[in-house]
Amino acid sequence: MSSFYIDGYNLLFSMIENIPSCVESCRIELIHLLDELILEAKINATVIFDNHSPLSTSKPSIEYQEFLHVVFSPKGLCADKYILEIIQGSKNPKMITIVTSDIALTKEARHLGASTISNERFLQELSHKTKKKPEKKMTKDGPKELERLRTIFEERYKSLNERA
Repeated sequence: MSSFYIDGYNLLFSMIENIPSCVESCRIELIHLLDELILEAKINATVIFDNHSPLSTSKPSIEYQEFLHVVFSPKGLCADKYILEIIQGSKNPKMITIVTSDIALTKEARHLGASTISNERFLQELSHKTKKKPEKKMTKDGPKELERLRTIFEERYKSLNERA
């Protein structure tokens, strides 16, 4: 089974047009949404974020959701570089799929033997594997499906802020 490593902030920023001032609450909501989708899709996935905490250490910080692993890169190492280290340290990079729309990361990951998938395509494939299947094939409806997922995320973000 392939393992998916998701470039966290790259995915988050691709889903929201206007990033609100509180990126942390958006990140938390994205994690919960991904955890639900990962469960339904039955895939192995880790989302990796840059660690901006002044308390970060030379080791990555790891949080476990129910089905999704959440990693914050080690101090002094951006998420992209950490993802590349994961590929380099793998015995079988062909079993790794990197989720990102970052062109430089995509190129380097492929060079190291991993597969890559764009954020939009990953979300489309997740929707195919989950109960939230569209009635039609999404070959023509890709942007509509991404917009549907973006709307779900924004509605959950809005309800989270209303509760706070």
